[in-house]
Amino acid sequence: MATLVKPKKEKTKKQRSDRQIPKEEEEETAQLSTSNDEQREEAPENVSLLEELERVAALASSSSGADIISHDCCISSDVREQPEESVAEVEPEVETQIETEPNAPSAPPSTTNVVPHIVQYPNLLPMHVSNAQVEEQSAKIVYRLQSETQASGFALARSNVKPLSDEQLRQIYNCPDLELAKQFELEFLMNSLLESSEADPLYSALQEYYELQGKITSNLHDVKKWRKNCGVSQRQIWKKESVTRSFSGTCGDGNVVQENVTFEIIQVDPVKLELAKTSLTSLYDLVCHTYTNNLITAKITKVKVDQIINDLLSYPHADGPQEISLNKLQSGAALECVSQLRRAISILFCFIRRPSPNANFDTDLKQWLRQLIALQLILATREDHWFLLFNILRCPNGVGSWAAQFLQLPGMQIAPRSSQKNDLPLDLNSPELNHCMAVLQILLMPVKKRNEYLKGQAQAHRELSEATGTTERWIVVDSDGEDSHTPAGECIGLKESDLIALLNQLPFEKIFISAMRIEKFLDDYILEPDMITAQSMLAVVVFFSQLVKILGEGLLTYNNERYKQLAKRLGRLVRHTLQYIFDYNELFLNNNRPKSTELFERIQVELQALLIRACGYIYRTRNLGTWQYFSTLPFGTLDTEVVWHLFYYLNVGFPIDLSNDLVGNAEAAFQSDDFWAKFDLANADVAPDDMYYLLQTFFEMANDRNRSKDANLVKAICLHIFHIGYIHRSTREFCYKAARDMLVNLMDENLMGCLLVQIKMRYGEVDQAAYLFKALPLENWHPSMDSFEVLSNWLLHFDYQSSESHLARLIISHLNWGLDVEGRLFLPHNIHVRMAHLVNEALNKFAPEVIGASGISESVRQVSSLIDSTQTSREQFTNWCWRMISLLRLHLMDQGVESVKRTLLHPTEPLMFIPELERMDIIFQGVTENRPLALYVGMLVSLHGHSIPLICQHGFNLLQQLLLDHRHAATIRCLELIVPLFLETPESLRGFGLDYEAPD
Repeated sequence: MATLVKPKKEKTKKQRSDRQIPKEEEEETAQLSTSNDEQREEAPENVSLLEELERVAALASSSSGADIISHDCCISSDVREQPEESVAEVEPEVETQIETEPNAPSAPPSTTNVVPHIVQYPNLLPMHVSNAQVEEQSAKIVYRLQSETQASGFALARSNVKPLSDEQLRQIYNCPDLELAKQFELEFLMNSLLESSEADPLYSALQEYYELQGKITSNLHDVKKWRKNCGVSQRQIWKKESVTRSFSGTCGDGNVVQENVTFEIIQVDPVKLELAKTSLTSLYDLVCHTYTNNLITAKITKVKVDQIINDLLSYPHADGPQEISLNKLQSGAALECVSQLRRAISILFCFIRRPSPNANFDTDLKQWLRQLIALQLILATREDHWFLLFNILRCPNGVGSWAAQFLQLPGMQIAPRSSQKNDLPLDLNSPELNHCMAVLQILLMPVKKRNEYLKGQAQAHRELSEATGTTERWIVVDSDGEDSHTPAGECIGLKESDLIALLNQLPFEKIFISAMRIEKFLDDYILEPDMITAQSMLAVVVFFSQLVKILGEGLLTYNNERYKQLAKRLGRLVRHTLQYIFDYNELFLNNNRPKSTELFERIQVELQALLIRACGYIYRTRNLGTWQYFSTLPFGTLDTEVVWHLFYYLNVGFPIDLSNDLVGNAEAAFQSDDFWAKFDLANADVAPDDMYYLLQTFFEMANDRNRSKDANLVKAICLHIFHIGYIHRSTREFCYKAARDMLVNLMDENLMGCLLVQIKMRYGEVDQAAYLFKALPLENWHPSMDSFEVLSNWLLHFDYQSSESHLARLIISHLNWGLDVEGRLFLPHNIHVRMAHLVNEALNKFAPEVIGASGISESVRQVSSLIDSTQTSREQFTNWCWRMISLLRLHLMDQGVESVKRTLLHPTEPLMFIPELERMDIIFQGVTENRPLALYVGMLVSLHGHSIPLICQHGFNLLQQLLLDHRHAATIRCLELIVPLFLETPESLRGFGLDYEAPD
């Protein structure tokens, strides 16, 4: 038995394009130096430096110019740019070499009777980039390893077997409920829209209760209004009046004194008093008579409705909790009860579609509906479940928050963990599974005639507003908003949250384990691969094809911004379906069952047709975030030819007719003249987010493939990503950053060279090439002869102010001119020497220098450069040349530790391989013309800096000339490398007045 491990989410998708961790970089560096390790292990430990250099010289003389760089190689001014035809002819050879590379380093060969072979550029392994983590992982299937059965390429395009038609597919797997549900929907619409329920006692009672609740709501509104009026009138009963009284009197002296006094008095206003009496009397009558009578009548009416509902619930066999099961047919009392329940539920839903007058009516109505549906689900057939779902889908928005629980799928429950029982799968043709497929189809189909059911809602809202006296109604809505209407007043559709709540009721786990015949026990999924026959495999493929068709139609139905999250859920379900079916196919290919050739080919054709159709559905849902699921398809398990076709269709669109619209050779289709026109047409309305997901998909395609077997595919994908990000005008503005991150993680030795050649061929169309190369792992690259030719051509044949020269300098300066982990030069020594010749020649050509011409010391130049950072282009180019020469390891004393030890032990042996200055024409010419950089290079690469007699005779003179030009750093660097040579012969310095006494 095998076990399916529960899926676990490991890492986020954001980590896919990140740089590798340091540990992986160490592994890559170790693998890149494998050939050098073999070379060292092959040679005896006691081999002398002379013998080693003799072998290098013998190899250099016997090898062709394409293998080892010579004085006349491409890094010189005599090189002319090859025509594009010759470059195109060389590329197949490079691809052939890639295919023959080993995919793992081999063990060192035996040293007995073997002549050591030192190669200039050993075959290097591609860098191993860790697989990008997906957002969610499908369940891992653990099974016994069997002999592998290889898939037969893209059989869908080149096989004589064509995909089965819908009628032929139904002969293998048929779900009759899908068509029956469509027919039942027509019957439901006809019956519910045409029949009238006004004569039903339940309808009459509910109508009365509805009106009474509306009156109660209106009464409460009036009570509030009259209370406000009473308060106002009471404050107006008493009125204030100002009264002025005059007083006069005669004083003792006979003078008359008068005084006027003004004061307020309060009096009862009889008019206002009568108005207050009227208001209080009206409030009393409203509260004690009208409101009380309506409230009592509503209570009585509610009791009447309760009695009718209780009569409907008086089914004798429905007492106590019962498990919901799918009943086939009902007869007798059960059939009569179900018929009455349907009619009552229809009436209740009719009032659900009206605006509720108050919270009490809404609560009572849903409670009655819940009671009736609970009994209906016990007695329900599949038609009763569909009837209930059709009513739910035609309710106003917000129905998912309270009605999702009414959607129950009988027989599809997963056994709880505490039961300790195996959860057995259902048969593909089981009624429960067929019913589940039908429910999924109903949910994802457009809801027919929904506006007909909700057309009275606006009128009811207006009537309720008039009854309550409200002129403006404020509605609190959530983030999904309220019902959306067209200008004609028609409803657009259910809210996204309602559809998601209903969709969450479907047991997709049970659907998948039933389709693949998997048993579940606790958290383990149990499957026996040898039980998968060819017939059952074909049936599973056809079942999943039907499932993908339903999900795909749902994607097209809700293909707009309003249902973005729903579209993502459906896209993820399609992705899961493809992952499960291809995992299941792997089990089938590796089991011990005999496989008929014809049936096997049929399975592969249908499997590939399923893949193309599923991707086509996702591809047609634009700008909703569903394209992110392309990147998690199982590219690693697909045949190379299948990936080629997916790669092509992701660029130009997926075909609808798989019998006639498929391309025969997808690899050749990329070379057609109208490919990019098709690309622009297919992606004209694609948002930048979707274009990022598309690039991420291409990255996963290349990252999941075997580099040695699928070298052409990986190369094509990398160059295509580069084209989208840096050449194609319509995409490069917003794709260059993502393309850079993906190319960084895909680059290896050969791809880097191909990318450089591609830039050379289309340099005028490339944008921001320097931005890309700054991020590429150039420090791990061993450039080929073609790559060095491109760089030397840019450096020598383009002015230093040109972008070609800037790019060449950027690439050259970022190469690894240091030592590897073994302490040896990462790039061969003669490459360092040739690069020094190239840099010297470029400086002499574009910015020649002569000793003493500037008259400015090096220290002054350095300080001035710190103060004034705005150097001219010429100064930048000159400084780069000097830095580059200092970076190169040209002198024998500037090699690895072991090489330096051998040189000090046998200082005269390597001199026969060091050229004389006169034999290096360009350097010697520069020395005779007193050019400082040529003096510096001559000291580092010729006998003038290695042979003690020549150092004493000519070398110190060269150093003195460098000092005259104030090149103190270069002079000190030369002395640092030369002085150790005099440790064994200090007497050689006495002629220059430099006496040296060796320590005792």
